[in-house]
Order: sequence, then structure tokens, then C-alpha cells
Amino acid sequence: MRILIVEDDSVLLDGLQVGLRLAGFSPESVATIDDARGALAAGRFDALVLDLMLPDGSGLDLLAELRAARDPVPAAAC
Repeated sequence: MRILIVEDDSVLLDGLQVGLRLAGFSPESVATIDDARGALAAGRFDALVLDLMLPDGSGLDLLAELRAARDPVPAAAC
């Protein structure tokens, strides 16, 4: 299962990646909403973990864009 983590805090990101890998997931990460848009355009993810305070906006803004485009990918905020 591919999970996209959108997180700019390297310590939190490392913990999320380690935990998800240990649970058998395949996490990929980006640090900005713009990079997340690129990753989502390049491939399908089974779930998203979104930071609320990113350098270029909120992960909730990205989630709103995805929902407006009728993308039902499961998402969680951190």
C-alpha cells in the first residue's frame, strides 16, 4: 500500500516513515503542497498523511482540491 506523507518537519517525517514501513506500508514523502500535487499527478496513492502547516499552505487546502476533483483517497491530518 502506497502512502504519501506531506510533511516538512524532518523529525516527525522520519518517525512516520519508520512506523509505516514497520507496519508493512510503502511511504513516500514530500515537503510542500506543490510537490504533493506533482506526486499525485505522477501516480496513485492508497492514502495520504497531510501536515496542516506547510511552507506553501495547509494540507487541508490540498484535501479540499482533491475532494472537489472527486478523488476519494483516504487522508489523515497531523
